[in-house]
Amino acid sequence: MPRVTGEAASPVPVVGHRRSLARRLLLAIAVMLLPLVAAGAVGLISFRSVAVALETFRAETVEERTLIERVRDLLVLADDAGEAAFETGEPAQAEAFAEIGREIDAGFIDLATLSTAQERSLARTAEARWREASAALGNASDIPPRPGNAQLDPFHDLIDEAAAVLADVMTLNAQEVGRKISALRGRERIQLFASLGALLLGALLGGLLARRLYLSVSTRLANLEEAAARFGADDLSHRIAVEGEDELGRVGYAFNVMADRLQESRATLHHQALHDTLTGLPNRALFMEQLQMFLVRSRRSGTTVSMLYLDLDGFKDVNDTLGHMAGDELLVAVADRLKRALRAEDVVARLGGDEFVIVLEDDVDGAMHVARRVSQAFDEPWIVSSGVVSIGASIGIATGWGGTPLDELMRQADMAMYAAKAAGKGGCYVFHPELDVRTEETRSLRSELRRAVERNEFVVFYQPIVNLQTGSIAGVEALVRWDHPERGLLAPSAFLSSAEESGDIIAIGRRVLREATRQVRTWQREILGAEELCLHVNLSARQLQHPGLADDVARALRTSALRPDDLVLEITETMLVRDAKAAEAELSRLKQLNVLLALDDFGTGFSSLSHLLRFPIDCIKIDRSFVSTMAVDERSSELVQALVNLGNALHLPVIAEGIEEAAHAQLLRKMGCRQGQGNLFSGPHPADELVGLLRREGALRPSTSPSRSGQALRPGSTVRIQIP
Repeated sequence: MPRVTGEAASPVPVVGHRRSLARRLLLAIAVMLLPLVAAGAVGLISFRSVAVALETFRAETVEERTLIERVRDLLVLADDAGEAAFETGEPAQAEAFAEIGREIDAGFIDLATLSTAQERSLARTAEARWREASAALGNASDIPPRPGNAQLDPFHDLIDEAAAVLADVMTLNAQEVGRKISALRGRERIQLFASLGALLLGALLGGLLARRLYLSVSTRLANLEEAAARFGADDLSHRIAVEGEDELGRVGYAFNVMADRLQESRATLHHQALHDTLTGLPNRALFMEQLQMFLVRSRRSGTTVSMLYLDLDGFKDVNDTLGHMAGDELLVAVADRLKRALRAEDVVARLGGDEFVIVLEDDVDGAMHVARRVSQAFDEPWIVSSGVVSIGASIGIATGWGGTPLDELMRQADMAMYAAKAAGKGGCYVFHPELDVRTEETRSLRSELRRAVERNEFVVFYQPIVNLQTGSIAGVEALVRWDHPERGLLAPSAFLSSAEESGDIIAIGRRVLREATRQVRTWQREILGAEELCLHVNLSARQLQHPGLADDVARALRTSALRPDDLVLEITETMLVRDAKAAEAELSRLKQLNVLLALDDFGTGFSSLSHLLRFPIDCIKIDRSFVSTMAVDERSSELVQALVNLGNALHLPVIAEGIEEAAHAQLLRKMGCRQGQGNLFSGPHPADELVGLLRREGALRPSTSPSRSGQALRPGSTVRIQIP
């Protein structure tokens, strides 16, 4: 038998391959003696074919007519049942009508397979009248009563129209039966003539068979030539029909095997080009094609297309702490959970990194439901070979229609995802036009920030840090302000987050550090009693990750001539846990400069005693949220006391932030807290205003602060502020 497949098989034997050609010659001679047998076979096949066609025709004709009659009968029953259900209002009658309706619906589904397009069209018309009749019955109760149940007239009329249309279908069916019978008779005559022709041609078979043998060889050679040409034209779907095991058969067989393997390789490469190699999900290229198909269907059907843009929260921490292998395992697990959380008709793809996207044919409510289901899939812990991890997902949702451009829908979903992440990781955010406005404002703010950096529009304010026991100013904290040319003086909350995201915080922080060290060193030189004034400067997460931070600090110290132990760099615990290993290395480089390090906002976020032991911390600052409530909240007061005791036990100076009331200062003094800052003493001031406080007449007195080896972070200046 012919073999077209290239599946693995045992090699074709070489011995005896010439005799295979001889056997074909003997077979050709034998076939020359059998023309009559061939003619008889043709006649038998023709007869059998006609018989089968007649039987098939009979079955189809009877079945179609039975289907049409059954639906008509059901319409008559529905007419009576609908009227009974309306008049009596009994649930049983309504259920009976509903059951008949379901049978009618099923019947119309079967009628969709009628032979001719015209019959199917009429069947659809009848189905439409039936559905209108059902709707008319449902609306009958809303029509004021009329004599003789006239409210049901539309229902009865539509039922009658549907039955009349089915009658037309039956008429067409009968006409079609007649045409098919005529066609079968003509076919029978043709087959009869064919049988007679076969008998006449049978005698010529013998003479033609020898020629056919020649042609079979030449044809196979031509097939090989054609296959080689198509193969050269990059058509790998073509196969050669291999007959026998002679030389030509072996060549054809080898060609098919080669084509099969190349086609499999191409299919593999095509799949890899359109799918993510790690998770097996569609990649960006395939996803864009699928999204285009969704939008085309949306344009045709008027449906809504929704997109969910997912970004994993905490994935970078997994990569940094457990390694990239664990990260890859986690991505595979996320892909599996996403597929299980979605419907078969939804599409999920991985765009790259830790970003996934889902598209579905649903409105925003349906998209929100899917988003909740996806979020729940992240509630359970994730098990990888390195341990158990917890991650979340920030989800942005955008909806569109057939006319929505692909890039626009992607952009909106991406913007919504970033809005969800900014509002708090693990959330969900639906795009709305106001987000475009906010994005434009953010873009404008970043542009202004870049210009502000170039024009040196940032100024440094200073807030005193006071020794709570003596009233002396122990130091100042440098706080940046933006002197905006149009909006005036802007607080850090108006621009620092954008500067952090854009990276402008590096240049801003460098300027603050340079200006503040110069200014404090100037005060130390020019103001009596301020010789040992220390400077606190905040570092952002972006600055701590910047490889040139230590160089910037060293340059500022060298340029200003400020003593390294007069500079205190403040960091938060959140910055330490993002990448603990990198943070530890950077803090070690800073400590080599002999500067001091303060742990800011202690007690919030990821508070851990291990941070005080692992990292080279010299001071802790209690967050203002605890200080502001400790006078009215006993638990806050106890917590502050515990933090002060902890600092004293570890010989770490403690600074309380946000002291706004005299009661706060009194409580902190009783607790043993040595230093504090807040508006009770002084708010942030520019340098030219603060210098007046430092030079205040009668403020300078002999220093009674502890020595450098004592509890205080710095000895403190002799400048005093009256403490309530």
